[in-house]
This record gives sequence, structure tokens and C-alpha cells, in this order.
Amino acid sequence: MQTRLDILVSDTGPLVALAKLHLLLQLHRVISRLYLPRAVFVEATQAGKPCAQELAQFVQANPDWVICQTEIEHVLIDALSGRFGAGEVQAMYWAGELKVALLLDERRARAAAKELGLQVVGLGAVLLRCKQLGILPFVLPALKELEKMEYFLSPQVIKAIAAMADEQ
Repeated sequence: MQTRLDILVSDTGPLVALAKLHLLLQLHRVISRLYLPRAVFVEATQAGKPCAQELAQFVQANPDWVICQTEIEHVLIDALSGRFGAGEVQAMYWAGELKVALLLDERRARAAAKELGLQVVGLGAVLLRCKQLGILPFVLPALKELEKMEYFLSPQVIKAIAAMADEQ
């Protein structure tokens, strides 16, 4: 079964990682709509953050398919806000409200999102789709680059992604 990637709500980490890998401009070929909760946009574009200016320009240049969601007040927010960052909490909320997949890599947040019944995909799924579409010739070099950037994916996850990409 292939995971749907056509519409996603993104957390901050995978979005910044895609920017660092210089894949933002190709992202429209992978997904048809990207939702960014307000907290994710603020975290990702904060002055001094890696790729902040590039991410801000990317969002501004793509208003037809990059949708910034507004702040929200909700019971879920209150229940999760002590355990997770604002971006993760808002991303979980919007994925549930919009009934679309959540792009999220942080292990604890993924577990919580799954407990809430959300479909969760990781950056690896996006990279695999990039390879399928010919955007990336290989996934493993991108995964190695992420390691150098201190974007943590467990060795088991990297091995599984490499196997799915038919790379060793």
C-alpha cells in the first residue's frame, strides 16, 4: 500500500530538513497542498534559524499550494501543549481537522499522533517519493546528508528507507 503524500500538514523539523536538502522548489511535484500551522511557520522562519529566509520566501512565493493555518484554541492543544512544542501540537490538530497525513519525525510526537488516530509520514517517505519521481537519483546520500546536519533518524529507519529505495 502506498502512503498518500498529496496533501500534508508539516511539522517544523521535516520542513527545515527539506530546505537544507534544497528540495523545497521541487516539493510541488511531490504534494499538491502543504499546510503549515502558524506555529510551524513562526518556528521555521524565526531570525537566525537555518533556512529561515529561504522558507519565508518559499511560503510567500507559493500561496496557491502552501497554506498557512491560523492559531487555534482547542482542548487538544491544552492536553498536548505541556508534552510537545507548539508546532507539533498545532500540526497534530490541523492534520486531524483536515483529515490529511501529518509530516512528522520526532518519535514521541509520532506516537502521540498515532494514538490520536492520525496518519503519520516521515521525511523518509517524502524522499522515497522524490526518488520515484526522478527528483532525487538516490535516497541514501540525502539520508547521509541529514545525519551530517544532525537531523536524527534512527539507524533502523535509515536502513528501512534504504531498503525500500533498493539502495544499500
